[in-house]
Amino acid sequence: MNAGDNSTADASASKKQADTEKSTLKRAQPTLKRVEVGLMDRLATGESYRTITGKEYLLGPYDELSISVHGPKPETWSVTVSPQGVIEIPLVGGVRCAGMSIAELEKSLAGKLNRYLRNFTLSIVVTRLRGIQVTVTGQVAVPGSYSLPGQASLWEAIQASGGITEAGSVRAVHVRSADGKERRVDLYPFLFQGQMQPGMILAPGDTVHVPAVERIVGLDGEVRRPGLYEFLPGETMAQLLAFAGGPSAQAALDRAYVERILPDRQKLILAANLAASSRLAPPIELRDGDILTLPPISLYLGNVEITGEVHRPGTYERKQNMRLRDLLNLAGGLTGSAAPGRSYIYRVRENRALEVIWVNLARAVEGAAEANIELHEGDRVVVPAVETFAGKVTIAGEVRKPLTRPLATDMTVRDLLLLAGGVTVSAAPDKAFIERIPAPGSSKQLIWLDVARAAAGDPKHNLVLQDGDTLVVPNSAASYGKVSITGELRGLIAEQVAESKQKGLDQSAGADVRAQLAAVMHFDLADQMRISDLVRLAGGPTATAALQSSRLIRVGPDGIRQALDVDLAAVLSNIGGEQDLLLRDGDSVHVPSISLFQQTVRVVGELVGTGIFEADEGTIKRRGLYELKEGDTVRDLVQAAGGCTANAALRAARIERLRPDGTIERIPVDLHRLLVEKDSSADVALQNGDEFTVPAIADMVYVVGAVNQPGAYEYHEGNNRMMDMLARAGGATPRAVLGNTRLIRNEVGGKQDPIRVNMDAIIRKGKIHLDPGVRPGDVIFVPEKSVMLQDIMQILANISLLRFYLDQ
Repeated sequence: MNAGDNSTADASASKKQADTEKSTLKRAQPTLKRVEVGLMDRLATGESYRTITGKEYLLGPYDELSISVHGPKPETWSVTVSPQGVIEIPLVGGVRCAGMSIAELEKSLAGKLNRYLRNFTLSIVVTRLRGIQVTVTGQVAVPGSYSLPGQASLWEAIQASGGITEAGSVRAVHVRSADGKERRVDLYPFLFQGQMQPGMILAPGDTVHVPAVERIVGLDGEVRRPGLYEFLPGETMAQLLAFAGGPSAQAALDRAYVERILPDRQKLILAANLAASSRLAPPIELRDGDILTLPPISLYLGNVEITGEVHRPGTYERKQNMRLRDLLNLAGGLTGSAAPGRSYIYRVRENRALEVIWVNLARAVEGAAEANIELHEGDRVVVPAVETFAGKVTIAGEVRKPLTRPLATDMTVRDLLLLAGGVTVSAAPDKAFIERIPAPGSSKQLIWLDVARAAAGDPKHNLVLQDGDTLVVPNSAASYGKVSITGELRGLIAEQVAESKQKGLDQSAGADVRAQLAAVMHFDLADQMRISDLVRLAGGPTATAALQSSRLIRVGPDGIRQALDVDLAAVLSNIGGEQDLLLRDGDSVHVPSISLFQQTVRVVGELVGTGIFEADEGTIKRRGLYELKEGDTVRDLVQAAGGCTANAALRAARIERLRPDGTIERIPVDLHRLLVEKDSSADVALQNGDEFTVPAIADMVYVVGAVNQPGAYEYHEGNNRMMDMLARAGGATPRAVLGNTRLIRNEVGGKQDPIRVNMDAIIRKGKIHLDPGVRPGDVIFVPEKSVMLQDIMQILANISLLRFYLDQ
């Protein structure tokens, strides 16, 4: 079956799956994780990978060499290649070696020393490699520029940046060299087999970019390394198995299957015969999110198993026409603590789905035909103890077989759904709920969940049931009215971020963005719905919610709106209690921000957690509000905000603080020193009302050369003249040649010709009309009197590198 299979076949398979798939009462499996992350963690704890230089290594400035002469008079010379690419050798003098391989230099030196020495051999070893500068961007922990030893590998650069995040690709890492050429490197051979790939050795000026991963597939069951793997287009299931170290000896290759979640959230199971002799069906093209499972061969070898309260539990060979009573006799019969009326059989159906069959073993022992059923290959009979059952559970509403069943240990929503035959076509799966009484005498609690996600095994929805629980799956047309909620809710913040991206508000400029975003979340009112249920549906309160100052807005019978004080902290700590009021049609809950009642710090700019976008001087910027705790510093605030984005100008961060006299104090913060260099002296204690700003690299203007305070300065609309930027940099030094100032535009397309600006005429003679103005990313260079023209041009030719270093 290929990715292009028609929708009719998928729909038919989905319907058959929904009608036939069952599950076990205990099928909780450990969540699959990305295997590369674990491998990277283990590799990162050891010594960094170093490439051993061979005879083909090309020498360059600052390489340190050990030259040994073996013969009647052994000599060893330690030399360093000069910036001009020359080494000084006794007897010989200066020898140019830059660009030569070690083997070539050995041959050249041997020829020169032949004039002075006899019967000798020569060997050269690189004792210290020259350094290189590389840039790492994308899905890594700390993007930036790093100094590495010569011959450093791609892996060393990634480890220097903190490693690849779980959202990053390890199979499509891009490397762009200084000359603009690009190559893509797959790190799987290196991670799994230790094989160095072509293009892994970096050169000065290389840029490494780790993109987001595109396709992840799972591998589970009888394999040597189960987990989630990055899967490239065109790869096969055989290659996926090879990544995982192959199947185990217990794998039933001819019974493998693929689990796939369809767009309508139904699960589709596809048979995938992986036996070498299989030629019955075309291979399956794995899609993002698919899970390939290799079940154990013990399920299909003609054995049956019995566990629990029998005298000889174990696995037994299945005989022809073997029935339940025959297996009980082989197992020595039931123990005195068995619950024969609550026993069940796990059975694997032909479509690889698991079925639960409830049986009465007491009736089977008597030989009753309806209880003494015939056993199938792979059947597992479970005989629980009487104390295993702690009550009953019920499922009602839009399910095929509403029922009440004994509650088994660790019984889940998924188990109960499968016992009821699944939901009907009229069901509203995302509006299901559990009615639960937490303790005798307490009020009923509603727990909202999505049964479609529970059936798929999502642990947030596939909850463990308790005695007396009733799972209700409502009709999609049922409604008791509408309720709404506003304020500091996780779901509302997520909607605002998604809407801002959809509308392009993070790129446009204009009026207040918050006014253009969704501010209210609306929900259908369900029977017996309470305030806690509404808060849970909205994703729960944010960390900045003022729980004890929340309000319930309700319209009374006379049409007058009433505001009722609500202590959400008390409501959520005692769900179903006295303060957890039942909601009515039209009710609205408001959860205010702690900024109205507590000490806070405002953050602006390139921090991951600042997900609210607001207008600031014509530019849309990220903003966020965080509670200030006693002793909090900038490091604490950055961690609370989720870290810096890849576009952050780390060295240009600042704190704006209101002084008692009403003036604003600006405190510079060097985040590169604090976060990358781990220099705690760069940390700053925070105060109530502080505004912490991390500007973007593209928002900066760079002033360098003969000025009193060279550096990067934030660009502001209305304050964008060259003379303004020079003033912010402390003005020119006495040796500055203002008349020969250069402006380098931040234009797309590579190197730009500098613009000569006579700042002497602008500043000292008042010819302001000559000021061309600056744009974000521009560089202003003020030369000194002693700097020659060729020096200026050399500096300007490398201005992109200068801009980059200032950003870092």
